[in-house]
Amino acid sequence: MELSEHLLRLPEDPMFRTNCCTFLLNLDASTEHREVKQAEQMTMLDGRRQTRSEPEEDVNDFLMFKKKYIEDVFVTIRKNIVLLAKEAGVEKFIHVSHLNADIKSPSRYLRNKAIGEEAVREVLPEAIIVKPSEIYGREDKFLNYYANLRWFGGVPLMAYGKKTVKQPVYVADIARAIVNIAKDPDSMGKTYALAGPNRYLLHDMVRYIYSVTHRPLFLYPLPRPIYHSLARFFELNPFDQWTSRDKVDRFHTTDKKFPDLPGLEDLDITPTSLEQKAIEVLRRHRKYRWLDADLDVTKPATPVNY
Repeated sequence: MELSEHLLRLPEDPMFRTNCCTFLLNLDASTEHREVKQAEQMTMLDGRRQTRSEPEEDVNDFLMFKKKYIEDVFVTIRKNIVLLAKEAGVEKFIHVSHLNADIKSPSRYLRNKAIGEEAVREVLPEAIIVKPSEIYGREDKFLNYYANLRWFGGVPLMAYGKKTVKQPVYVADIARAIVNIAKDPDSMGKTYALAGPNRYLLHDMVRYIYSVTHRPLFLYPLPRPIYHSLARFFELNPFDQWTSRDKVDRFHTTDKKFPDLPGLEDLDITPTSLEQKAIEVLRRHRKYRWLDADLDVTKPATPVNY
């Protein structure tokens, strides 16, 4: 389930739904003014549906189009919406970024997230920045991504995934955090780092995913240049991309630690562990004979402290 759906389901106070505008970015700004003026609070998420009105002449044109699209979504449109919010007198603006947003990241997605943060704070210093790690939940594109790799003969990981540490966070925890931030009068201008309770080597996390699904796992190392060459082929898909060079870089980026920033516990939320909710996401990948198998037979992934 998407984060936006959880945000709309969670609040019990009907006035929260009226006063909090969850804004999904797209290239059609025809309703921006109306939606912003009706909101007292805004939560800005990004929709990354990559569409185009007509086919490009060649591969390079297509890739340049996508690069421009990403920059528009993460910087230009984002800054315009913040300006609209400021002009409309929105009292609280919550901007959802990423835990690993970094201008020096090899991932364009994470670089643009960092630029987006700067653009928001430049226009609205009192804006609230929410930095979640990779989010998982039903029909996600994180746990399901690795589970679906079995259709390609195995799971390729750079350095067997033993040099990457991930700290995934449950989608409902992020939704509750945003609701609590919106209701907290002391949250103005703060940055929140929201991650799950445990950190795992990517290698161990993938092994756990396949243990939960009761599927055989074949892990093999793949150097970045070769991985990028294969991913480039999938980038040509004009519909739902299975993978991309940018996703390869992002998923092989170790999740940062921000001990000085408030997290889920500071918002009175007990972080949900991967072991508690993985079955909800991954049961669909099981064969029929294992569909109702008890999760107790699956050995949990071993957390790390670095």
